[in-house]
Amino acid sequence: MTYAEVKWSSRAASLWLLPGYVRARQAGAMTVGLGEIERYTIDTVVADLTAMPPAVIVLDERRKKPWYDRIDFDFIDFLSTDPRFVATWRNYERIAVVDEFHVYRRRLARRPRDHW
Repeated sequence: MTYAEVKWSSRAASLWLLPGYVRARQAGAMTVGLGEIERYTIDTVVADLTAMPPAVIVLDERRKKPWYDRIDFDFIDFLSTDPRFVATWRNYERIAVVDEFHVYRRRLARRPRDHW
């Protein structure tokens, strides 16, 4: 971000609520608050992607992420439970894979052809 001189488009530096949520869900400790954490996380991701769509997204595609206690977790599957995210995510295409990280680029809006 610093070297590229671009603005961060998310209100948070990470999805820090998710590891605890995923571990609690996996353990079967679904309390009332967990559903609210899930809804808040999805709502903020969708709102941020809509308000200021980033040109590039780098996504950790490791299925068993270390900070999730190696529980199988996929960001896109989790967020795709919301149709607003699905509609927004269609605007991105994978352009590179670097180790276990996938790089997505926002597709540019297509302009209608000029008529001759």
